[in-house]
Amino acid sequence: MSASLESYRTAPLPSKVWTLKHLKLTDKQLAYIKNLILCNFVINRAANMTGISMNAYYDWKENYPHFAKAMEISRDRFVDAIEGKFAELIEEGNPQAIMFGLKTVGRDRGYAEKQDVSLTGVAGIKVIFGDSEK
Repeated sequence: MSASLESYRTAPLPSKVWTLKHLKLTDKQLAYIKNLILCNFVINRAANMTGISMNAYYDWKENYPHFAKAMEISRDRFVDAIEGKFAELIEEGNPQAIMFGLKTVGRDRGYAEKQDVSLTGVAGIKVIFGDSEK
């Protein structure tokens, strides 16, 4: 495991960034969030570790705003850790990371593999089914 992602799992929770304590979560919901972090956000694995069904997870996400907010905070922190590792790889000169960065962040500078084309106006479409035209 990379140092950045490992530190994400083990770092103390900063009070202003990681504010799950003020959210009204059940012990089971909090256990799910912690397990989700431990298994790198694989939701079914976290559900199994917590002893809940996927239906329970989706119910919590849909019907418990505090749980949904806890998921959002946790996911944002995880993405921050991934972005940190990505930046490290670029600084190390990793060619795959550099190309990925250029294809995503540098897309508007022509580094994309495909171009997004937006058409406006009226267009006619001819649909052919088999040998007959309709």
